Amino acid sequence: MQNFIDQLNVTTIPNMEDLKIFMDKCKNLGYVNNANLKNLKLDFVKENLGTMHYVYKKDKIIAMSGCHKFVDMGDNAFRVAFRSAQLPKEDVFKGLSKYYFNSIPWRLCLPLEIQHCLKQNCNNIYITTNINRHDSRFSKADRNMQLLTTFDVVQYVCTKEIYYTEQNVWKLNVDKYLKLRSNL
Repeated sequence: MQNFIDQLNVTTIPNMEDLKIFMDKCKNLGYVNNANLKNLKLDFVKENLGTMHYVYKKDKIIAMSGCHKFVDMGDNAFRVAFRSAQLPKEDVFKGLSKYYFNSIPWRLCLPLEIQHCLKQNCNNIYITTNINRHDSRFSKADRNMQLLTTFDVVQYVCTKEIYYTEQNVWKLNVDKYLKLRSNL
C-alpha cells in the first residue's frame, strides 16, 4: 500500500492551471460545487480561517477537500470535508473500508484539516452532507456518515438549511477517527 501513497502529494497551494483542469473534469462529471472558482468559494474559506487541500497524483489534481470556521454550529466550530471531491478511477486505496478510508479526501485530507482546526483551538468539528436524495453522489456520502455512526466516528446532530441547501450535520469524533486512522 505504501507505494500507492508515495504516488500522492497533498498541498495547500495548487498550480492554477492544474486546478482549472480539475475543475473542468468536475464540471463534466456534474460536480457543481467543484466546477469553477466561484463555486469552490476559496475566498470564503480564507475569510473564515480555513484551508483547502489538493491531492496530486503525479502532475494532476485528483482530489480536494477543505475546512472553514462553521458559525452555524457556534463560535468554536469548524466544518471539514468542505468541497470534498475525488475524480473517479483515481482511487489508489483498493478494496473496501468500513471506516471510509478508501476515500482519498477522508484518508489523506481529513487528518490535515483536523490538524488545522486544532491549531485554531477548535475541536468541535462537523461534516455536512447534502440530503438531495435524487443524486446518488450526495446520498452515498450521507449513507457513509450514517454507517460511521455505528462505529462512533461521527454523531448525527441535526438537519438544517446551510447556505440555501438542506443538509445533515454530523459531529466528528476526532479521537476515534485519529485512532482508526493511526491503524492504517
